[in-house]
Amino acid sequence: MISLAFVSLQMDSANVNTRIVLAQQYLEDQVSGAISDTYALCIISYALALARSSKVGHVLQLLEGLAKVEGKQMSELLIQF
Repeated sequence: MISLAFVSLQMDSANVNTRIVLAQQYLEDQVSGAISDTYALCIISYALALARSSKVGHVLQLLEGLAKVEGKQMSELLIQF
């Protein structure tokens, strides 16, 4: 009975890992630049950072492009300096 439970746990672990990889791929595919909701991009960047995805930098660039300080785009402020 114990060995059956152990085999079941191993199968569940493999299933979880597969689902994590699929979730990461889904999030990476969604970050094509079409998302303009900063909250969604923050959550996506956090999830991708936890997964150590190479796409995190791209998401952070998208967030920087959407950042506003006192009504100005962040890119306008960076040009001033």
